[in-house]
This record gives sequence, structure tokens and C-alpha cells, in this order.
Amino acid sequence: MFGLSGALCASADAAAYYKGRMIYADAVVIGLETNVFVGSALVDMYGKCGVINDALVTFFAAPNPVSWNAIIMAYTEQDNADAALKLFAALQSQGALPDDVTFLAVLTACSNALMVDAFRNCLTSMSTEFGLSPMAPVSFQVGFLEEAEELALRMPFSPGRAVWRVLLSACILHGNSVVGERREKDSEDEEDVSLYVLLSNIYSGKAKWDAAARMHREMHELRVQKEAGRSWTEIALHLHVFVPGDQEHPVTEDIYRVITDLIEEIRKSMSVEMEEVMTQVHFGSSSIYDFH
Repeated sequence: MFGLSGALCASADAAAYYKGRMIYADAVVIGLETNVFVGSALVDMYGKCGVINDALVTFFAAPNPVSWNAIIMAYTEQDNADAALKLFAALQSQGALPDDVTFLAVLTACSNALMVDAFRNCLTSMSTEFGLSPMAPVSFQVGFLEEAEELALRMPFSPGRAVWRVLLSACILHGNSVVGERREKDSEDEEDVSLYVLLSNIYSGKAKWDAAARMHREMHELRVQKEAGRSWTEIALHLHVFVPGDQEHPVTEDIYRVITDLIEEIRKSMSVEMEEVMTQVHFGSSSIYDFH
């Protein structure tokens, strides 16, 4: 049971839809398709793979507290805040109590959609109606940086690098260097290069070049390097991984050809001003379009 649900969760994280379906077929064979954990993991897998209709069918087959959270998060991941809020209301209308995970999904949906009023209402009800501690990280993206910073500092445990990483990213998003600078010492971590990069970007965004250079010097002195970002997609049961600056993918030429065709189509429909911007885009080893 737990092995199957764990495998489905792994498929969800990798957006491996077909592998997830195969694992679920195994669950059906051994009679675990109606198990709470397996069913909820399947809803999560469908949601992360973007197959929302299948997620709904699976959810309605056997709704339970865990699958409620999974289906709300599925809509959140598809940037459908309205549907997530409707499901949140439906959950409460049936007498079920939302938990931390439920509120994380709903607050994230409101945050992504910049639904400020709905976000504030949920954050307030979280503590006043349900006695749960408000969440600092999801407050960042909406722009409540000072409030979120205060929440982080009031946590009953050390916020840690994950919270500071989200805060610094939000500072860049909203152009707020004050909070970012204030949290510099808390954010510095010899094991997490991303925090140094974020701080450097905050300083660069405000033309504070000396401070930005200082971040790069500290990175060099600590011998930390930024790990290349990755993305992936599953095609015909094969997982394709894309890494900037690496041209070893077996169909690299075909990928570039398609990108070139797409950009050409975009150019045809663009205004003169945007056309001038696109002429600056080039291909090569340092191009933003490098794939693996």
C-alpha cells in the first residue's frame, strides 16, 4: 500500500503520467484502488500531470480528508484559484475541517492569482476560526513582505533557508530591497548558493553594485557554485531532461529547429518595438535557449 502510494508520488513529482498509470494498474490488480492513500496519491499525480478531469473522477470515486487536499492542490497547480476556493467552501459545507495542508493549497492559489482580499480572509480565518498558525512563506508572493517577515520571526522554530529563500525571491519580484537587506545575515548559508545569488540580484536591482560584488566574492571564497536548473518532460514513456548550457541531447538539432520556427512565427506577429528586441536574441553556447 505505502509502496504504491510512494511510487505514485514519485511519478507525480516527475510528471510521469504514463508510469503513474501503470503503477495504478498494479494497485487495481491487487485490490488497492480504493485505498485512501493510493487514491489520494493518484489524484495528486493527475493534478501535477495536468490531467485535471481524471483527478476529479478519482476524487469523486472516494472523497476523504486526504483526497480533498489533493484535489484542491491539483487546481492550485493548474493556476485555477476560483476552483480551488469553491472546493475549499464545499469541503467546509460538508462539515469537514481544513488542516495546514488545506490552507497551504488555498493560500498558494490566492497568492499565485494575486487575490489579495481572498488571501487575507483565508489567512485570518486560519487562526481565528481554526486555531492554526498563519504561514509566512505564502504571504511573500502577494507582497505582504513586512507582515510575512514578522510571521517568520515569530515562528516557534528557526525559519531556515527555505523560508528566507522564498522571502528573498519575493523581494526581487516586488522590488523591495529593504526587507531583503535587513535579512541578509539570516539568509547567508555556506551550503545554499541560491541565497547568495538572490541577495546579489536584490542589490543589483537597486544598482548597489558594491554589495552585489561582495556577494560574489563571498561565493568565490566559500567555493560555492550555482547548480544548473533543470526541467523535464515525458514523451512516449521516456523522460527528457533539459539543462542550460548542455547540448548533448540526441535531438538537439531538431529542438533548435523547432525553436527557430516558433520564434520566426512570433516575429511575424510582433510589433516593430518587440521585433527590435528579438533581434538581440542569439543562439550559441551561452544562449538562453540551450537545451539538453
